[in-house]
Amino acid sequence: MKLDGFTFTSMNVNCNYAAARHRDAGNFGESLIAGFGDFRGGDLCYYPDDPGAPSKADEVLKKHKRLVKSNLKDNIFLFNGNCSHYVEDFKGDRYSIVWFTLGCHAEMSVEDRDRLTRLGMPIPPADANKFSLLRTPANQREKGTESKDLKKPTHASFPKKSFKRKSMPSSKVKALQKQLSGRRLKPEDVKSFYTTEFRRAKKSTAFYRNGGKPTAVKKKADKN
Repeated sequence: MKLDGFTFTSMNVNCNYAAARHRDAGNFGESLIAGFGDFRGGDLCYYPDDPGAPSKADEVLKKHKRLVKSNLKDNIFLFNGNCSHYVEDFKGDRYSIVWFTLGCHAEMSVEDRDRLTRLGMPIPPADANKFSLLRTPANQREKGTESKDLKKPTHASFPKKSFKRKSMPSSKVKALQKQLSGRRLKPEDVKSFYTTEFRRAKKSTAFYRNGGKPTAVKKKADKN
């Protein structure tokens, strides 16, 4: 299985956080997680057969006991956050990043969708299939789709070392840099924002009276 087709709108950064067992609320589709730092332990523990809300986890997990553990220090893990999961105890400094899609993403404005796309984020289309890569939790499955849905995996793990970028010739590096610079959004590409005149104007109270816009700096006439 490949990660082609995985989309997201948001990233959550955690620092030294061992989450208790829970189900994510308001997520749309799959989540992707990776761990970083100097730590031991801290595996992500995941119940792939949890049917999800509105069932009570304490009750259904007595039957659906299968537990999958992922070593996030060496792997990137694709899972369904709508199913129960938690983090094992750990020692050291553990950071994690979770990529996911908000359940209200279809309400995103065209302008915001364009901005995120230009920044390189693989935003899902407004009419995206909620679970395109992994199996849908039983309680969210539509009638008549069970046989097809059960053919999908419940999770997937990818070694981090497989994501290392291969070396490229300098010509391709320059072409990539040019392509990425074209995605930059205002005000980052407004040169005047960083000029000496702007910094001088910002120090004056006129800057705030002018609604945050730099005022013209008058130059003294040369005396001949």
